[in-house]
Amino acid sequence: MSHKKRLLLIEDEEDIASLIKLQAELSGYKLHVEVDGLNGFRAIEREKPDLVILDIMLPKQDGITVCKNL
Repeated sequence: MSHKKRLLLIEDEEDIASLIKLQAELSGYKLHVEVDGLNGFRAIEREKPDLVILDIMLPKQDGITVCKNL
């Protein structure tokens, strides 16, 4: 039995996050959402997602910094 691939979306715009979450789940993925870069980076460490979808302009820590810290 295969498990669903885990995606992490780091996006502060609620409408965009909702649309991406809906499409991901309809496509068979499990999607976790964080709304700022700092909590997003912590979620990457904690959740170990298969894929991260990362916005650039985020509160607390921008997406470029999150990417560099990876």
